[in-house]
Amino acid sequence: NEGFADTPFRFVDAGTQFVVNDRYVFLNDTEDAEYDISVEVDLKYHQGGRADLNAYYSTGWGNFAAFNTDGKDEDGNVGPDYVFVNAYTLPGLDAENLGHTLTHETGHWLGL
Repeated sequence: NEGFADTPFRFVDAGTQFVVNDRYVFLNDTEDAEYDISVEVDLKYHQGGRADLNAYYSTGWGNFAAFNTDGKDEDGNVGPDYVFVNAYTLPGLDAENLGHTLTHETGHWLGL
């Protein structure tokens, strides 16, 4: 909430789940593979509805928000709806990271 203090957006932590799975860590360096795994993870672990932000951390990929503004993909299926953040962007893990990457990606998720 701190990163959105000057906005109407507020968030409530509805729970945390820790999953350890090497498949979700050791990816090849392609955006397609990263996206495919992110969809797999979200399908398996997503909680709540489209108004509920699901944020995932991993050490094996970059940072991105995936969402469809109308909630459907081109085939009419419910589209992706989540944020992925590299765990090394958390504060204290690297002197150069200030911990604002989740805030940044959440802004994309919100359409800002």
